[in-house]
Amino acid sequence: MKEDFGTLLNHVGKTADEISLRGWAEANAGNLSVRIDADIFPQKSPANHRWQDIGSALPDIAGDFFLVSAAGAYLKNFQQAPARCLCVIQLDSTGSKFRVIWGCDNGGSPTSELITHLAAQSTKKMVPEGKDKVVIHCHCPNITALGCIENLDTAALTRLLWQTHTECLIMLPDGVEFIPCLLPGSADLAQATAKAFEKRNAAFWQHHGLIAAGPSLEQTLAIIQIIEKNCGIYLQAKAAGKIINKISKQQLLDIAEHFNLNPDKEIFSQI
Repeated sequence: MKEDFGTLLNHVGKTADEISLRGWAEANAGNLSVRIDADIFPQKSPANHRWQDIGSALPDIAGDFFLVSAAGAYLKNFQQAPARCLCVIQLDSTGSKFRVIWGCDNGGSPTSELITHLAAQSTKKMVPEGKDKVVIHCHCPNITALGCIENLDTAALTRLLWQTHTECLIMLPDGVEFIPCLLPGSADLAQATAKAFEKRNAAFWQHHGLIAAGPSLEQTLAIIQIIEKNCGIYLQAKAAGKIINKISKQQLLDIAEHFNLNPDKEIFSQI
């Protein structure tokens, strides 16, 4: 059964509450987007809703509709004031412009990370088979701290997670992309994230936070939770002393075989 608009808003509000209560969305930090079917929300006349430039053309999502967080909105308020903290946008027939057709009350506008959300959504509509419709970004402290004390790249970050806790390979067989510090809300950040999502469902923005994609709000948040928790485990272990025990390559192979996984071959070869 298709989820109606009210139910979707309720799920988004609960997800935003959980992110906020975990301390991953200080002030107006954090944002999200959901690709939605055109017929699930209460249409409003778009006559007075002007088209605005996205900043690039995204033809793969031309004409599509998205529920996105509003610029400056506090996630802790999503549940109580959804029409102020969220909006529905529609893209034009070229995928280069958008207009707000619901929400962003009091003259608000979509999130400052809109270009990154739409670029990521465009990638995920095509890979794999369009099942991933949710993108969530939040400011997770453990992985941000990890990026300050370790020299990371995609392979190093993924190996660290895989070899810290058995659940990481199961949840993240494609790994976690490392994206060096880039200007928030920039076209460069959008392009790097969209490229990462061609292969993976999570990326770490250095000195910024995590962004993840998935088929549902619950599953997307779970990706963020497993990464952030296990970065915390690693930091606690390192703070207690030298790390001397890691999951071995053979043990990872056994996990992959048991759960019928195909880990990223390039990363796995470096263990």
